[in-house]
Amino acid sequence: MRCPTCQQSESKVIDSRPANENRQVRRRRECLECHQRFTTYETLEASQLKVIKKDGRREDFQAEKVQRGLTRAIAKSPMPPGALQDIVDNLVQHMGQSMTREIASQVIGEWLLERLKTLDPIIYLRFASVYRGFRDPRDILLELEVLFESKERQLKSELEATGFSSKGLVSAEEPLSGEDLFSGEDSFSGEGTA
Repeated sequence: MRCPTCQQSESKVIDSRPANENRQVRRRRECLECHQRFTTYETLEASQLKVIKKDGRREDFQAEKVQRGLTRAIAKSPMPPGALQDIVDNLVQHMGQSMTREIASQVIGEWLLERLKTLDPIIYLRFASVYRGFRDPRDILLELEVLFESKERQLKSELEATGFSSKGLVSAEEPLSGEDLFSGEDSFSGEGTA
């Protein structure tokens, strides 16, 4: 590591500790030439991780590429500050902890979808529509059904954990469908709008 003052490459580590929720290592160093102290941060080199694309090609994993895709999906959506960076950081950490150095792009996409599903359903649908290549409105309805079933299971487990009954909820044998959403008296007919 070069000293920022004299550019000497020899330094010694004085202090080392975890930083950024254990995603980095913060090292306090001292230059052996001019004795100037400086701080460095070490992170996992993501380029050693390979992504196997759908066509079989292998590419270096690039967190920036994932972040760009997510940024497009959340454009103009209310997103908690730092949530996007947290997702990308968690992905890099998850991949770094994996025993394999190669991972299929589909695994990364599904992992991201699971995180987005818990964060915001609209952002999840926007990302899913691009990631899964929706070509028909029925594709969106099918994805909505999956989302509703997931939310229903989550709600039931939360109710049971608090001791409340899930009586009165739609049964798992009869999950909500996209048709249920758009039928009945409460559907949007466009009447009364200017």
